[in-house]
Amino acid sequence: MKVFEEIFKRKIVVASIGNCNVDMLYIVDKIPSLDEEALAINHFLFPGGAASNFAIAVSKLGHISKIIGLIGKDEYGAFLKNNFVKHGVDISCLKVIEGHTGRVIILVEEKTGNKVMVAYRGVNSKISDIVFSYRDLKNINNFHASSVLVSDIIDKFRIVKDKDIFVSYDPGSLVIRKEYNLFRELEGLVDILFVNKREYEYLKDKKMLTYLKDVMIVVKLGKKGSLVVLDDNIVTTKGFSVTVKDTTGAGDVFDASFIVCWHTLNDVEKCSIFSNAVAALKVMRLGAQSIPSKREILLFLKKNIGNI
Repeated sequence: MKVFEEIFKRKIVVASIGNCNVDMLYIVDKIPSLDEEALAINHFLFPGGAASNFAIAVSKLGHISKIIGLIGKDEYGAFLKNNFVKHGVDISCLKVIEGHTGRVIILVEEKTGNKVMVAYRGVNSKISDIVFSYRDLKNINNFHASSVLVSDIIDKFRIVKDKDIFVSYDPGSLVIRKEYNLFRELEGLVDILFVNKREYEYLKDKKMLTYLKDVMIVVKLGKKGSLVVLDDNIVTTKGFSVTVKDTTGAGDVFDASFIVCWHTLNDVEKCSIFSNAVAALKVMRLGAQSIPSKREILLFLKKNIGNI
């Protein structure tokens, strides 16, 4: 496990921009169909939002994390702010503005871990208004954007790239379907693009991959693992078989794990194994930010793949 222990030794600085939400999670007996009613077995209030989940994961993995986002002047905003502080995330670029903090209602099916989500963006919808200075980017190794429209983030990518900072982007399905034609403008601005299989196929079908030749595309396949595409090279990695309780935030945890691994090991295969392992441990527990500890991760890897 010595090679994976290196991930926790060298500190990197990662900034993430995107949604900061509260997750209103209901455990239900079944996901209801149209006009059906589901019985809520339990209810939880968790911190969430793609960028928020990513930032917390980076910090819990032992690295320096900075959140760039918006919260409202309400109890949910205070809840999220306190959570960032609790986990050692730099909140100097977290802005509190008038309006409602974003929130997501999540129904998780008890037996399968399958989920449906309804999101209210609140002040997150003003993410394009965020302004940061070169001072805010000082010493940053990686700038990550999660679930942010291309049209809202592309100018910020240009600012960051002007400082020669490594950029990663996980746009999400809604962004890809709404702004797939803008992905041609990401050439030279993004180093790693995180997508799921459906998103990857959609971009491929729309012939956008031709504009992403120099971009490492990491395709998340859930329990089946992942594949990494760079030019004509493809690295496929199997997932881990675990008991699923809640998949919320698993993709964000995967992203954070891959990024911190990449900046420390610079090895696609090892980063894929590590990211799949951390995401597998996350889905075994409730809450988008239920990130496993270093000890849990190393024990899981030792048990499932042996010593590397």
